[in-house]
Amino acid sequence: SVNRINEMELSKTPPPISSIHKLIESNDDLPDTPPKLQDESAHQSQKNSLNRTRSGSQPCIIPLSSHDQNTVQFKQESESLDFSVVFSRSSSSVSVTSSRSPQPCRHRSREKFRLETCTRIMKRLQNFVSKPPSIQRLQYCIADWSTLFTTVIEYISWLAMLQCAVATYRSNSVIGRYNLMPEKCKKFALARELLARAYLEKLDYTKAAEILEELHREFPHRVAGMEILSTALWHAQDVRRLSVLAMQITEECRSCPEGWCVAGNCFSVQKQHDTAIECFERAVTINTRFPYAYTLLGHELLDSDHQSKAAAAFRQDFSFSKFWRALLLCPTDYRAWFGLGLLHFKKEQVNLARVHLSRAVAINPFNSVLLCQLSVVEQALHNNDTAMELLQNALKISPDNAACRFYRARLLYEMHEYAQCLEELNDLKLIAHDEAQVFFLLGRVHKKLGGTHLALLNFSLAAEMDPRGEQSRNNFTDAPYDDEPSSPPCE
Repeated sequence: SVNRINEMELSKTPPPISSIHKLIESNDDLPDTPPKLQDESAHQSQKNSLNRTRSGSQPCIIPLSSHDQNTVQFKQESESLDFSVVFSRSSSSVSVTSSRSPQPCRHRSREKFRLETCTRIMKRLQNFVSKPPSIQRLQYCIADWSTLFTTVIEYISWLAMLQCAVATYRSNSVIGRYNLMPEKCKKFALARELLARAYLEKLDYTKAAEILEELHREFPHRVAGMEILSTALWHAQDVRRLSVLAMQITEECRSCPEGWCVAGNCFSVQKQHDTAIECFERAVTINTRFPYAYTLLGHELLDSDHQSKAAAAFRQDFSFSKFWRALLLCPTDYRAWFGLGLLHFKKEQVNLARVHLSRAVAINPFNSVLLCQLSVVEQALHNNDTAMELLQNALKISPDNAACRFYRARLLYEMHEYAQCLEELNDLKLIAHDEAQVFFLLGRVHKKLGGTHLALLNFSLAAEMDPRGEQSRNNFTDAPYDDEPSSPPCE
């Protein structure tokens, strides 16, 4: 009876120890029948094994619960023992064996196969953990790539670099990277669309329209980028081409917001602002997460003097309008910040206009139009030095920008630099020969320099171009821009 009690005590599973927290017991390592101890040496060996297990120098196997069978945590306390992890093929289990403990002969071949398989898996897992998936890891394994995979990765990398440059408004970088691309990659529709966007940001509307029209002829059912083409044609004031494009897009893709943006620009260039607003509203109704449509809607409302609705289209205030705001969808859309700046400038809120225009310039410092408009605001605040610096930066970006050159000449006039102003206006009237403001300002310069005859000549030319004097008015007063007293007023 005592031997029976000892045998039952030895057959019990030893209690868990702190050296290993959770292990999954392998079904394949368990014998079909419990082992029988036949001699005292076996008893002694089992006792020694049991004592070592309870003392913490030998690990034991503890089954996991059902919700934690995929978690295995190892804690090795002794560096002298060499443990091997063995994965079971028949079940999701893991067993830990020591190199010192003998294994049954019938399991040696199976465990050898498992050990080799586990070793290969562990090496791959270690490489995966030490080198996570990244561009650097892909570069390390470039020797193992196939030709097709290498080509695909190369094209994706070129397009990603192009998209990154477009997102940060670095137009020169976009053009340079496009010229370095492989010939097959240059023919991609996305690459050509990004190139057209870069030319649009450089204010080269002719080149942008040429690229997008060629793209539309090759891919007539592709509507992505057509809103950019319509904007380029709108700036070029090309009514005929814009009308043809709007008719084609709206007939083929009536459920696309890009088509209604094209139609809105078509009506806008014809001064039909109410119809243009309806088209832009339909575009944002079709796609409520299209920020460019909201921006066009806001600018159209601003041009048609609906200032309260324009504020609702630009700002994030839902009390004015039901539409989503452009800045809510795309906070880095400099066109929306630019529109807000113009709105406050029209309402004579010059400080707020400077805040919003400064944000637009911070987002896109490579746009000469933004720099020019911010210089006008700084000039209105009598910050002449800051305004001149902004105009110089704008002229470095676009030397042929007539608006920048005119505002520079006007700033020189207010700074009493009449000789430099006269030189600037003489060059400018060769470029903008149909602008009444240039001749009005030129007449005032001649008047200051004592050239009365030349002053009257320029005033008459300006009056012929603008009989109502709308272009010669100041931004804040209703008086004509050239209306100043020739002599001090009488007391």
